[in-house]
Amino acid sequence: SSGINAEYGGFQGALLSTIIDNVYFTEFYVGRAFDETAMKRALFGRLQGAKLPEGMSVKTPEIHRLTWKPSRMADKTTVYAFAWCEGCTLDVIRADIGSVVEMIKPTDVADIGDDMMRAYDSREIKSAAPSQFCSYNYYEAFTDLLKSLNKPVESYVKTKKSAAAYQAGKQAVYTAFEQKGLGKWPKRTVLPNY
Repeated sequence: SSGINAEYGGFQGALLSTIIDNVYFTEFYVGRAFDETAMKRALFGRLQGAKLPEGMSVKTPEIHRLTWKPSRMADKTTVYAFAWCEGCTLDVIRADIGSVVEMIKPTDVADIGDDMMRAYDSREIKSAAPSQFCSYNYYEAFTDLLKSLNKPVESYVKTKKSAAAYQAGKQAVYTAFEQKGLGKWPKRTVLPNY
């Protein structure tokens, strides 16, 4: 829901909304061919006319198209996602399991048997761990921030629920979707226990 939330309640999410004002995107850069009307509808159009709580509104960021000369393999899909930011290491994430992976890397191809090469080619996993960008690690960083501000630390779920304005905005979005016949937003059946 964070993509939807970003255009009404701010990009900062529920946790940070308890200590800072809403942060909104002013521009989106899209690196593939796309239908501009469909993109606008997906990012903010579905929420036009929604009754949002005071202090929240539907933002309409500019959408820019990036162009580049794609390599001949640009259309091949992969199960891998890459996440990084300035000052962080690169996370190679297997999207199908949602974990950072370390691949089996042959040291000398001449010494590797056919079975091992097939395993390497099929990208079998040596180990998997949570991403530095997972919600648990974000929550740990958030609790460190709260401690540095001498603010009380509550559980993840309790802190998210305490973001009353943000939660009211999220509920308004869900209601708007239902009223426009866009279905119900799925609810998490298992909440994190940290």
